[in-house]
Amino acid sequence: MQKKAVHSKSFCQNIFRGIVETEQVFPYPIALDEEQKENLEMLVPIAERVMTEQNDPLLNDQQESVPEHTIQALRELGAFGLQVPVELDGVGLTNTQYARLTEVVGGNDLGVG
Repeated sequence: MQKKAVHSKSFCQNIFRGIVETEQVFPYPIALDEEQKENLEMLVPIAERVMTEQNDPLLNDQQESVPEHTIQALRELGAFGLQVPVELDGVGLTNTQYARLTEVVGGNDLGVG
């Protein structure tokens, strides 16, 4: 006995049924405004530089800890307050911005993230 598929607004449920509701995915939602994009475009290269120049993933694994100079470089970058609101002296990043910076850190050394 086969049941007839019931229409659903759930994207995942429809994918499993072989149904694609294109209006749910196209156009892809824009998660950042212009200012947020500019901030992210400024922060990503800095984070990449810190992770490649200041961090040594092999040394971190050998020592089973992150050296103080790497932690200090991340602190100066504001990495310990990325999602803390600006009013509380944080960077105030959105989840999307935070995820992008996490990609940079995780792509270099998962032990730091």
